[in-house]
Amino acid sequence: MTKTARLIVVLCGVMLSCFLAQTQAQYTSQPLTLNETVELALQNSGDVALARARYAVSQDKLSAGHAVFQPNLYVGSNAAYTMGFPFISNQTPSVFNAQYVQTLFNLPLRGQDKAAKERAEEARIELQKVRSDVTVRTAALYLELADVQESLQLAQSEESDAKDILSVVRERSGAGYELPIEVTRARLTLARIEERLTKLRDRDDILRAQLRILIGYASDKELKVHSEELRMFGKPQSIYPLDAALNSNPVIEEAEHERDARAFIAQGEKGGYWPTVDAIGKYDVLSEAINNWKEFIAKPQSFRTNNVTVGISSRIPIFNPATSAKVALAKSLVQEAELSLANQRQNLAVEAKQRFQRLRELRAAWDVSELELKIADDLLSASRAREEQGRGIAGDVARARLEDNEKQEAELDATFEMAREELMLLEMIGRLSDVFPSLTARGPEDR
Repeated sequence: MTKTARLIVVLCGVMLSCFLAQTQAQYTSQPLTLNETVELALQNSGDVALARARYAVSQDKLSAGHAVFQPNLYVGSNAAYTMGFPFISNQTPSVFNAQYVQTLFNLPLRGQDKAAKERAEEARIELQKVRSDVTVRTAALYLELADVQESLQLAQSEESDAKDILSVVRERSGAGYELPIEVTRARLTLARIEERLTKLRDRDDILRAQLRILIGYASDKELKVHSEELRMFGKPQSIYPLDAALNSNPVIEEAEHERDARAFIAQGEKGGYWPTVDAIGKYDVLSEAINNWKEFIAKPQSFRTNNVTVGISSRIPIFNPATSAKVALAKSLVQEAELSLANQRQNLAVEAKQRFQRLRELRAAWDVSELELKIADDLLSASRAREEQGRGIAGDVARARLEDNEKQEAELDATFEMAREELMLLEMIGRLSDVFPSLTARGPEDR
């Protein structure tokens, strides 16, 4: 083999090694933090994308409605041959014309424009609400997966201890120191642990599949979470004031904006009894050759090819039954929105009170589980000390360790329940951004 051939083989080997290393890095992912997982979910959520599109539609509607109050300029031509008086389609025939129109005073349209602003704000709040909902779902899945992940490790340790206990009980039963029922009881304990392990493994698979879908991971991509996130998030926080739920709840804010939008429309429809005023201007280039203008003008010498008209166009309603019907409908819609808002406030006050009470109960349960775990830790330490001193009974340490693991699982479950309840409470009072900075990131809705 020549030197050139050997060099080529070496280069190919290096390139292959780099490719394999890169592939390995892609499939050996690092554990995701809770905030990283939430950010991925917000980036890949179809619900967030749809809400963002609806917000963009509301902004476009607002711009379209406001355009009527801005200057509008049109150019065109009404060129036509006439044998009689030059007049077509309510306009004079012209070779070229330019027309300017701008609405100056139109209360119904002004009311609709103000309502569009309120509904654009509704769409922005709806987008934030969808982002919060995705955040809560993602965080709840992440924290439950962390709970299940750590519970699996504890249950596997419990399984090992239960097997040791069963072995010791069988030996003591064979020697006549234990009744046969104790063997059955030890087997039952092991069977219950194995049952719990099966359920935990199945739940782990389901949670990972659901979380992969939310964050946009492929089904074969490894997903790791930090178990410590559960304990960090689940630490008891301060109780939030009940008024916070009513002051910053997004559902209430949406209902308030909808009520205000309907009120602006009602106010505008009442203005339908008033005149409308438009600024107008028109420039026409007339043709004497094809329209014979001089035949119909008292002073033919005053005819001008170029004509300019500038003024104000006003329409005063004298009799218009449609206005009364629109006003009545708008008032009914406002009344409906006010009643709906009042009902939502009452329901939210009850729900918020229930959630606060539930959170207090879960915190009390967490305190109990923490104390029970401390007692189990102390009993395990005492069993180990007796074993080291030669005063222990066979299987005592395994039993104490089994009890300690069970208390750790109970404490983990209590921590998760408390964390999930606090997530829903934070969503209710609009305070999720205190925990998840990604919710405060600037997006199209913030501009």
